[in-house]
Amino acid sequence: MDYIQSFLNSINDYNTFGYLIALIVALAETAIGIGLLIPGSTILLFMGGMAAEGYFNLFYLIIFAIAGAVLGDNFNYFIGEKYGTKIFEKGFWFVKPAHFKKGQKFFDEHGSMSVFIGRFIPSIKEIAPLIAGTFKMKRSSFMLWNFLGAIGWGISWTLPGYFFSQSIDVAKIWLTRTGFFLAIIFVIFVIFYIIKTVAANRGESFLDLLISFLKSTRQAIVDNPNIKKYVAKHKKFFSFLKRRFDKNNFYGLPLTLLTIALIYALGMFGGIVEDVINSDSIVTADIRLENLIAVFRSATLTKFFFWITLLGKWETITIFTVSTITILWIKNKRNYITPLLLSIIGSEIFTSLGKIILHRSRPDTALYIENTFSFPSGHATIAMSFYGFLTYLLIRNFSKWKRKTNIFFSGFAIIILIGFSRLYLGVHYLSDVLGGYLSGAIWLIIAISLSEYFMSKKPEINYTKPVFKEKVITSIIVISALIGYIIIGFNYSIPLGNN
Repeated sequence: MDYIQSFLNSINDYNTFGYLIALIVALAETAIGIGLLIPGSTILLFMGGMAAEGYFNLFYLIIFAIAGAVLGDNFNYFIGEKYGTKIFEKGFWFVKPAHFKKGQKFFDEHGSMSVFIGRFIPSIKEIAPLIAGTFKMKRSSFMLWNFLGAIGWGISWTLPGYFFSQSIDVAKIWLTRTGFFLAIIFVIFVIFYIIKTVAANRGESFLDLLISFLKSTRQAIVDNPNIKKYVAKHKKFFSFLKRRFDKNNFYGLPLTLLTIALIYALGMFGGIVEDVINSDSIVTADIRLENLIAVFRSATLTKFFFWITLLGKWETITIFTVSTITILWIKNKRNYITPLLLSIIGSEIFTSLGKIILHRSRPDTALYIENTFSFPSGHATIAMSFYGFLTYLLIRNFSKWKRKTNIFFSGFAIIILIGFSRLYLGVHYLSDVLGGYLSGAIWLIIAISLSEYFMSKKPEINYTKPVFKEKVITSIIVISALIGYIIIGFNYSIPLGNN
């Protein structure tokens, strides 16, 4: 062990010598014949671990490894260009003609890209540049794929050693409360992504199957003799019911579903208000959850959720709303403008009244002071009413199922993150956020209903302006809105604290 430590110390004193070793082993591993004997990849893996301990600069180590790999491949290319035909016939040292046949087959299958791919395959990485030289592959093409392959190879062998050497420190981080919280977020993200992927790839076929099943069930019920007799006795009622489920008429199925959703949202909101007023069990759960989340706070996550919560600030919403209305006006989608404003203004009035009537104080764990009352959460409300309407608007104007699914899950994620940011920053209770979601949902449903009514009465006018010009203007508006959001973030005076 003393000899090893002495060797490491000498490298630390003369680390230029260490970089030279990286270059030589990378070059030697590629060199025809020698590469079969020199474990250059293993040595680079070991040196990556040493870089984590401070013996090398990781960036310089990777640069020298890449340089050695490029030189080695060019050496083989030169050998192949000059002596490739003879070597193919007789072999060279430990490299037999069978090796060349294997390499030639690989080269035939993958073409010039084989120089890149072969770099990562043992016994091929020595042969591929030689074959490229023998076949007089264009020098510029060889250099491009050679350089890209060398970069990938150098990084793929040094970084694992570097990160593995830091694994103990990484483990310590993940054993902290913050690390545990991040692990939970990661698991939720993975589950969310899997659900989104399944819905995008299989959702449409599943929905078609479900609709087909419901139609078959409905037809079986309608054809039942006893049901026919009952319907014949109550023609007016069933005629009314049939009109309520007519999907081609706004006053049919669309209005029925929207009315049911609105009644449900109002009922849920009323239930939460009652629980808050009566200090029901939900209030106890609020306090426990808020104290639990406070334990997992860190400066990094606080900054992250600060930027998320800014998406619900009135300044950001104002910029995004003006941008959205401008784009809708340009694209002749003006039927959506009034419902959008109704959703925003109505939900804000509803929220303000709730705060004034209930006078609920903010949590004691808040990271900064808010001057308004706590219930319902204005951020959660606007997240549902504004971003929910944007999600509806985009889904309404795209035809492909996969794109609709991606839009839905993206909008859903933004809404959930804004609400959770209020919990993480400690400025709201869970019931505040749920109340805000329901408050926003009430006005979102009303806005969608108005939008669908407008669409049924006056369909959109086809837009005839140049598509390219439209895209450029839209892009400028979107980028300007995002820049405005960033400026607001850097100028907003929210103390982030150190916890």
